[in-house]
Amino acid sequence: MKTGMELIAAFLKTGKTATKPSHKRGAAPASFVLDSRVDAAKLRAHIERQVERAAGMVTPARRRALLSVLVIGGGYTGVEAAPSIAVLMRRLALKAGISPALVHVTLAEARERLFAGVPDEELAKRVDEALARKAVDVRTGATVRVAGGVPPQYDRRAARSG
Repeated sequence: MKTGMELIAAFLKTGKTATKPSHKRGAAPASFVLDSRVDAAKLRAHIERQVERAAGMVTPARRRALLSVLVIGGGYTGVEAAPSIAVLMRRLALKAGISPALVHVTLAEARERLFAGVPDEELAKRVDEALARKAVDVRTGATVRVAGGVPPQYDRRAARSG
């Protein structure tokens, strides 16, 4: 069994401080920064390939990993991307004969709430509820660490499932 980020369908960094990921040896091979339409097209193509791979002869654990996405950043881009990815992956999974329930999308935000830079806490609450309806797992107060291709680990200070 392979270890590291290869087991994660996509590792997506969003926000104005996101930097292009390193693809050096040991780095997360399936990492993306969503900065342009070209980036979005590359991410979509990658997700389509991952669902195709998950439909093949793979172990259940590998299938779950292939159908998992981590979106980092709870600002506008991350909050828009996470449910869109979840819906896309579920549709592709269903079309491929895979249970959509196996798709797992997590949105991680280091600050204590989504849209932390926006003073409207009611908006953040409504966004949390909308993401829950799309079955996006929201983790706030979650610091994501990726080192040497090791899957991200969360600091669960204030982490909660959405």
